[in-house]
Amino acid sequence: MGVTLSAGSSLNWFKNNFAKNQSFDELLSCMEKAPAGCGGRGSFTVIDISHTMAHFTRAVMEGITFLLKDCMELMIKSGKIYEHVVSVGGGAKNKGWLQMQADIFNCPIITLETEHGPSLGACMTAAVGAGWFDSFQECAGKFVNLSGKYTPNPQNAEKYKSVYEKYKQIYAATQSLYKPWNL
Repeated sequence: MGVTLSAGSSLNWFKNNFAKNQSFDELLSCMEKAPAGCGGRGSFTVIDISHTMAHFTRAVMEGITFLLKDCMELMIKSGKIYEHVVSVGGGAKNKGWLQMQADIFNCPIITLETEHGPSLGACMTAAVGAGWFDSFQECAGKFVNLSGKYTPNPQNAEKYKSVYEKYKQIYAATQSLYKPWNL
């Protein structure tokens, strides 16, 4: 666990197969209609007739965010302490997903005025390396502008703590079932 190579592909697959005529904004707007953890049964492994498009959409986004949480957990085990997480890129435009991240990570999510975080970071690294700034903090003070903050909803954070543990159990229990199909 801790690999997120297919996060964007998962959302694209879902949209292309179940919501082809919707924009990503339209698709993601429905996920807030399903509760955190999708009512305990939003996983694609335990589906019943009570599930709606909102549940499936939320389940996809929760799965992607749990993959990111896996990465975060690995860094925490290595001693990293998170006061907040900065979210950039196209996903940082969706308020519902930003709140979900805050709830799942149980950590504030900060957004930037620019969505081009990686390229801005590369430019800042070059500027510090070239000696234009004495530190990354000085450089960030010039170039990084915050645009929003999402704080964890305590009830959802507690719910996600339990759901995340179940997610890890399901992953561990089913991982070996798929090995024969790896071609």
